[in-house]
Amino acid sequence: MNYQGNLFIHIINHLISVAESTLLCLIYEKQGKLSEAIEVLTGEKGKQLMMDEIFKRTKIAELLRDVGRVDESNALYKQLLLDRPDNWAFYTCFISTCLQLVDSQYTPREEK
Repeated sequence: MNYQGNLFIHIINHLISVAESTLLCLIYEKQGKLSEAIEVLTGEKGKQLMMDEIFKRTKIAELLRDVGRVDESNALYKQLLLDRPDNWAFYTCFISTCLQLVDSQYTPREEK
């Protein structure tokens, strides 16, 4: 098989992998298995995915917020906001998670 044929097969396999992971994440989310959905995106397979990084980090931040890991979600929204200051949704999500942290009287964990 020539180079173009191999490249085409590689691209198709990659697209299938991204689609499968995205679908699996959505299924877990619909089933209420949010921790499993986070694992799909952040686990070994998720690290290998070459999907849009902003989309991936946004989805992880949403899932973290939904499972109650608001501090991690807040940090991720802050990073997204720094990367894309023109995206208004990141401002609203960042402020929302800040308010949730204040309401819960959150105190940062001490780093060792």
